Parts: sequence; C-alpha cells; structure tokens
Amino acid sequence: MEHVSVLINKCTRGGGGGEKEGAIQQSALLCLRQIINRIGTSHSHKFISVTRSLLDAIGTKTGPVLHSSATSNALLCISESCASLTVRLIPLLPTILSTALKYIEQSDKSSGLVLSSLILIRTVIQTLPRFISSFVPSIIKKICSSDFLEVAGKEDLLTEATLVRESLPVGVPSSVLLSAITEALPLVMKDGKSSVIALVNILRTCIGSLTKKVDVNQPVLIDIFTALLEYRSNYEHETESDVSEVETEVNQSFTDLVVKLSEASFKPTLNKLLVWADSGDKILTFYHLIRDVAKKLKVLFLLFADQLVDSIVSLLSSCHLVNNKGLLPFSDSSYASSIIKTNLCLQFLFDTLQICFLHDKGSFLNKERSQQLMEPLVEQITNTLSSEDNELYLTLMRSHLSPCIAQLAVAASSGETQWKKLNQQLLMKTRESKPMVRLCALQIAGSMYSKLGSEVNVILPEIIPFLSELMEDECEDVEREVQETIKSIEAVTGESVQQYL
Repeated sequence: MEHVSVLINKCTRGGGGGEKEGAIQQSALLCLRQIINRIGTSHSHKFISVTRSLLDAIGTKTGPVLHSSATSNALLCISESCASLTVRLIPLLPTILSTALKYIEQSDKSSGLVLSSLILIRTVIQTLPRFISSFVPSIIKKICSSDFLEVAGKEDLLTEATLVRESLPVGVPSSVLLSAITEALPLVMKDGKSSVIALVNILRTCIGSLTKKVDVNQPVLIDIFTALLEYRSNYEHETESDVSEVETEVNQSFTDLVVKLSEASFKPTLNKLLVWADSGDKILTFYHLIRDVAKKLKVLFLLFADQLVDSIVSLLSSCHLVNNKGLLPFSDSSYASSIIKTNLCLQFLFDTLQICFLHDKGSFLNKERSQQLMEPLVEQITNTLSSEDNELYLTLMRSHLSPCIAQLAVAASSGETQWKKLNQQLLMKTRESKPMVRLCALQIAGSMYSKLGSEVNVILPEIIPFLSELMEDECEDVEREVQETIKSIEAVTGESVQQYL
C-alpha cells in the first residue's frame, strides 16, 4: 500500500504543466487504476481517501492540479473506485457526480474528458442507482442537451452516451426516472429535435422495463406523452421533416406503452387524447399517433376504433378543399403549409381506416358504419388539394386512398349491396370534368376489382358502360388506363371484356 501513496503524490502534486509532468501523471494514474481494480475492495478504507484525493486534484476551486491530459485517466480511476467500493463511496457521490457533470458541460475542452465523464456516470448509475435521485434530472438534461449532442459527434462518445441512457431505466426506480424526465422535459423541448429524440429514447427504455408498475405509472406517463405531442404546435419554426421525425420517435415509444395497457386502461387514455386534439396541429399530431398505434395493434385496434369514426368523418369533410371552396382546415399556417398539412392529415386518416378494414372480421364495418364512411371516402377523389401541385394529389390517391377504398370493398363484400353501391359511386367519379380526377377514379376502381377477384362478375354489367365511355376519353392517360383496367378485370374474372365493348 505504500506504493499507492507514492502514486497519489505523483498524480496530485502540482507541476510545471509540461509534457513530461503530464506523462508521469498519466503513467501513475494507469497504475493506480489497475491497483484499484485488483485490491480496491479489500482495502476500501485506503481507497476512499485515494478517491477523495483524486476528486480534489481534478475539482479544486483554484483549478485542477492535474495536467489536462491526465484528467481523463483520473476520472476513470474514480469510476474504478465506484465499481469496487460501491456503497462505501455514498458520502462522496455528490462530489463525484457534480465533477463528472461539470466536465460534460465543459465538453469543448476534450472529447476524452467527455468520454471519461460518461463512463464515470454510467458506473455510478450501475452500482449506486438508488442513491442518485437528486442528480438524475441534471444527468438527463446534460446527456440530452443539443450542445452535448453536437460536441459528441464521435462514434465512441455517441455509443457511451447511448449506454448511459440505457442504464438509467435499468437501475433507477421508474418513479424517480419519470419524475426526472418530467422535470427535464421543458428544457429539452426547447432544445430541439435531437434533444427530444434523446429523451424519448430514455423514456422508451423505461417503458420497456416496466412490468407490473405500468398502471401505477400510467398517469405520469400520459402527462409526459401529452407534453411531447405538443412539439408540432409549440415549435412551428421546425421543418416538417424534423417534426415528423420527432413524432415518429414519440409514437413508437407510445405504442410500446399501449401494448402493456389493458383495454380498460387504454380507452380513457384515448378519449383524453381525442379531447386534447382540439386544434389544427394537434389534430394532425393525434392522427399521426393513431395511425402508428393502429399499425402496432392491428386487429386489437378495432376495440377502440369506433371511438374515432365520427371524428374521422368530420375531418374528411373539413379537409376537402374543393367542396369547402378553398377554406383551409389548418388556417393558422400559410397557404402552402396548410396544403401540406391537409395532405398529411388525409394520409393518416386513409392509412388508419385501411388498417381497420384489413383486420375487420365483421365487428367494425357493419352496414351503418359502411354507409357512414363510404361516401366521404369516395368524395375525396375530387379533392385535388392544390392546382399547383398535381403530384401531391396523385400520390395521395394512389398510395393512400386507393388501398383504403380497395380494402373497404373487401371488408364490405359480405354485404353485396354495400360494395355494389361503392362501385357505383366510384364509377360516377369517372365522369368528373377534370381528367386527373377521372384517371384516379379509374385507377382506384381497378385496384378494387383486383382485390375483389371473381366477385367482380356480379357487377360487370354496371362496369361495361363506363368503360365504353372512357375508351373515347379526350385524355390519353385515361384511355391507356382503361386498357389496364380491362386487363385487370379479365385476369380476375377469366372472361373477355372486349366482346362487350
């Protein structure tokens, strides 16, 4: 043990700050770290004083006496002491964590200092998680701050920061961690996209570790998610891609929570969020969330979908810019932004309904609901959104409305009257004045016929007259699409359609 005293003297004595002095300190610290690892537990009393000396050396008010290149190794020695001495270091924990957080805050000095500080914090979290409650909010704020995330651009730093985030939910009690997240949330939200995503990663890991404590923690979790879901409405300066990235991360974390909740627990939560979504941006965020929840829950989502039908039908009406004579549902935004948001909202609505229709076995799409949804959906074919961006409309129709209506036809096929009515409404849209609308109506009808298969034989007599008209359409794209539709019908029916035209 006498060698330890010699090493401590070499480590902590003041020097001229030259390279030679720094090299001596680094060598001494490397030796000291190995000694702590090997005999720290059996000589705990001695190494408590060693740890105190190291803390004094790197945290003295007059400035550290260690050479700057050796401070990182001193932090690693303290980390080794925490791993070996555990509860014996509880009296020193405030100083240890304050020192580590200080060096993270001053992370512009050296990436080595940041890495060593992160390792030290992670070691403390893993060995003494129940004794650091008062520091957890500060730890979260530091490792989620944009300043830190921008400095921590190196792979080893990002990896270690991720390990710290992952270790928090494993060791720290969930009630303490959720309280700390709540405290850190306002500052993190102001800090921007990268900070929010880092915080959500901690939250998601926390949710993953919850078992029987889900119901106990549900109120605070819902409050946290409600605050996170405000990101779009509170930070309008953010680009749509950044907002979407944040919402996607939040949604994934929320769906992890939902799968742990009982039906009785989730229904009031859904109602609470539906009431919360009382304005344009909140509505958009809400249905982005609902679309992702539906994707995750699949058939189980049908247990809750009936609560949303009236809201969806109302939104389909308010998002139809043509029928509303250009009145914008997201009027708090610029015209261009409102068009984009309307398009996104419709995507979420179509995708959510398509998922419902896909997994429905007759419990959701009864006769009344089919009638309630059918006309507003078909009417969207005439919702051209913006005369300046045809591609926006075409993508919405082909990638979102078309699969939705096709799946609606399949789900309603047990009630022959319903999908015959759907077919008739679709075909009438092929007589609209705009060629683009006629084209999309025909494409959607063709998609539906492919889904229905041989059942198309039943409605073939109604289809033929419309195809005959469209074969002479003034738009060449429509004429070409008629031929594709004919091929699709012949493929599923096994019958030649040309003979009737």
